[in-house]
Amino acid sequence: MLNNEFIYDNWNIHTKDEATFADTLSDMTKNSVWEAGISSKNLRARALMGPIEGEMLVASGKYNEAAVRDTCEGSRLMLQYNGKEDFLRNCAFSGLLDAARIKGGCFRDMPPEATSAVVNTALQYARGSSLLLHRGEKITAVVSDAGNGYRVLEQDKLYSILTDGIRSNGLGIPSFLGGSIDHEFTYAMMDLPTAQKALTKLYENALQSKGRKEELMPVVKFSTSDVRNSSATLVAGYRLANRKDSFFTMVSPLKVDHRRSKVDGLTEFEGAVNRLYARFRDTEETIQAMSNTWIHYPLNAYILMTQKVGLAKKYAKDGYEDLERYTGGSACSMYDLYMSMVLANETARKAGLKGLAMNNVEDMVAAVLALNWTDFDVPGTVAWNAVA
Repeated sequence: MLNNEFIYDNWNIHTKDEATFADTLSDMTKNSVWEAGISSKNLRARALMGPIEGEMLVASGKYNEAAVRDTCEGSRLMLQYNGKEDFLRNCAFSGLLDAARIKGGCFRDMPPEATSAVVNTALQYARGSSLLLHRGEKITAVVSDAGNGYRVLEQDKLYSILTDGIRSNGLGIPSFLGGSIDHEFTYAMMDLPTAQKALTKLYENALQSKGRKEELMPVVKFSTSDVRNSSATLVAGYRLANRKDSFFTMVSPLKVDHRRSKVDGLTEFEGAVNRLYARFRDTEETIQAMSNTWIHYPLNAYILMTQKVGLAKKYAKDGYEDLERYTGGSACSMYDLYMSMVLANETARKAGLKGLAMNNVEDMVAAVLALNWTDFDVPGTVAWNAVA
């Protein structure tokens, strides 16, 4: 069962227990109610006037005390619609801006009274309808309810499809590594020990002894969100067998978008799960391309690539030092350079990153795969950005 902290905007769980993860997803889904067909131009934000109004709302007996106090310390906004009024969760604010067709970060330093005035002016001219997610005594998401708008993908069903599909597609019984759940983002990783021999053989055959030899474990990463215009995502990757935090991928992810289509979303996700083995096979092509690409100035290329994808120096520096030890500054393959760079994932996890923040670092590292690597192979002196 969900604990009392579920009401709060900063509620989260981080667990290495698969049953806890699955049960939390199930409970969260049961505590989610979607309300469709809300005219966007009738939405209004109302500023809460601080703790004094909060005390009045608590005294009225109409509202959950924890939800009142948390909102007074968080968004300080109520959402009004169809003669009703509910607390607006922090993570729903960006969706309200989308409904109002407002862009920009000007609200960061704006008091709630000014925020509501600006948003409400724009909402008068909004088009279409919105879909609201009620969860934990608050409006947790505001998304489009247009014909091609937001498609709800129940998180517990996605996870069940994933674990069942791994078993039925010959990848064996997955071993849960760990996961994170909060109101904004869900993230989990699992080993594939039964398929380790077959999938690492594919990897080794592609490498053809042209790079560092490591004992590997195949891994599947799963992520999704109910409040963001993102996707239910699967990533086929690996980790060093003796280091659970060392995840990396060599291929692009499989994604099922939340945008509505003629195909049922859960059926589409099942199809993505069925393509996982093929995605592991695609690793061969990337490894061969990296192994056959020679980088003459690897330390320079490393800095320039990490800066290009936005990877902070505090996470990238351990990989830089590893590459420096491995090459002594001499030429190496792009594969060897990348295997140093993926240490950023391990560094970030050890620094305490979880959930969406950790996923963002992993995405930055993986973004290097799409670069034209030789463009960054330049001589001379290359320095880290001062802000990196």
